[in-house]
Amino acid sequence: MKRVLIVGANGLLGQRVARLFVDEYDLYCASVEPESYLDLHVPYLQLDITDRQAVFEKIRSVRPDVVINASAYTQVDRAEEEPDLCFAVNAEGVGYLAQACKAGGALLVHVSTDYVFDGKKGNYREEDNPNPLGVYARSKWLGEQRVKEVGGEFLIARTAVLYGMGVRIGPNFPLWVVHSLRNGQTIRVVDDQIGNPTFADDLAAALKTLVERGARGLYHVAGPEPISRYDFAMEIAHTFGLNDTKIQRIKTEELQQKAPRPLDASLDVSKLWRDYGLRLRGVKEQLRAFRTLYEQFQAG
Repeated sequence: MKRVLIVGANGLLGQRVARLFVDEYDLYCASVEPESYLDLHVPYLQLDITDRQAVFEKIRSVRPDVVINASAYTQVDRAEEEPDLCFAVNAEGVGYLAQACKAGGALLVHVSTDYVFDGKKGNYREEDNPNPLGVYARSKWLGEQRVKEVGGEFLIARTAVLYGMGVRIGPNFPLWVVHSLRNGQTIRVVDDQIGNPTFADDLAAALKTLVERGARGLYHVAGPEPISRYDFAMEIAHTFGLNDTKIQRIKTEELQQKAPRPLDASLDVSKLWRDYGLRLRGVKEQLRAFRTLYEQFQAG
């Protein structure tokens, strides 16, 4: 049985990956928090990936065949005020994981983002040159470079507009839309930012398939349908039976956000289909699954 270590296991993606891997693998979970958020009864390690010595010690002690890095600094606007911390987690820490995995002979699966692109053309392929705009985006691009420079076995999966349900996770876009509309609030949503909504459960399942089929290199692993944030919010409202008249259409410049956003960072996911016959669910089907999971969590 292969041994898998999930780093960032307390996060949204980490939790969903852990639940998929737990029955078929010798699973270890790690996160920066002192305790696990999950009740999976597998070994849990507290790990700060910005501590190089700790990273090497944990990899040596666990001796994993595969390390899935689901950890990241994801506060896009706050990153403009905390660039050192953002780069420490998203770039240097990723480099430490890559070095430790190479030394231990483990495959590193690293999750990156559509934000590595500047959003000027959209429909980006894996071969297109990144041009990240803000601190968060540059840190994620540097993290990808660190993985490649180390020269070990790796799989980089770029994803986009990730959402889902988990234990003690922070807000994500659909949760914000649902909670706001259920509270009768009017929300302002941009119609000029385009991306590929990706249900965390679908991304987790795709990563499992790619690991099992021996994938290496760089893949865009995201929902197949590029859509504006406004249109996505409308679909969320319709799926949950909420009042879509409370959703106001605006432009990105009206938000005056601290970090620049790529307007059309949509990803071409055809390589994933060509190489492995993998295609994640479309927006409507994703959201139906998300609503089911949401209701399960609400029911306790």
